[in-house]
Amino acid sequence: MGTLHGVRKPHLKCYLVEFVFRWNRRRSSMLTAFESLLGLVTRMGDASKRDFVLQRA
Repeated sequence: MGTLHGVRKPHLKCYLVEFVFRWNRRRSSMLTAFESLLGLVTRMGDASKRDFVLQRA
């Protein structure tokens, strides 16, 4: 009933890794991901206009 309808032997490991990842994340909400993003942002230092201008060069 899902998106996987057949697996060839060379790709089996990748399919299983994807399945396990999705199975383990099935009960987590988008709120958890958003909280993780907020955690990353709060640990970063302040950025100035000069920081952004230097990145484009």
